[in-house]
Amino acid sequence: MGTHFTSLSAYAEEAKIRKTPLNSSPWSLQIEWTANSETPITIFRVQFMANDSTDWSEVDVVASKLDNEDWYGKADLLNLQPSTLYMVKVSSMNTEGYSQFSDVHLFTTPEKGKVKQEKIMASPSTKLSVTSIVCFIPLLSSLISSHVFIK
Repeated sequence: MGTHFTSLSAYAEEAKIRKTPLNSSPWSLQIEWTANSETPITIFRVQFMANDSTDWSEVDVVASKLDNEDWYGKADLLNLQPSTLYMVKVSSMNTEGYSQFSDVHLFTTPEKGKVKQEKIMASPSTKLSVTSIVCFIPLLSSLISSHVFIK
């Protein structure tokens, strides 16, 4: 009867890139992903290029631990062109080396003049203070014109 040893070391699993960028502008994309690995992931390698290009650009990103064997990465892809389709893929490095690259994900930068960001809502207190100021201005104007403040 033989003894079988299982090695805990293995390449990281393929990174899962979030389909929607966190932020995008005509000249940049901020993307994020997660990957699973039995041993710590130290670096993520992100490769990206415009759909009509032939050369991949590359950026290395430090990995952050989430929980158990999950790791997180986020990258700002800069100096991009407006209204352009970009291909993005990610590889993870752990004690075994670099994993295979993820499937290629496609992201499009917005046209010039557009920036995608979260919608900002005014709170009720903000609305109240703006309304109060708008109502106070005519009153103040009336008091000044009636010389209430003049001694």
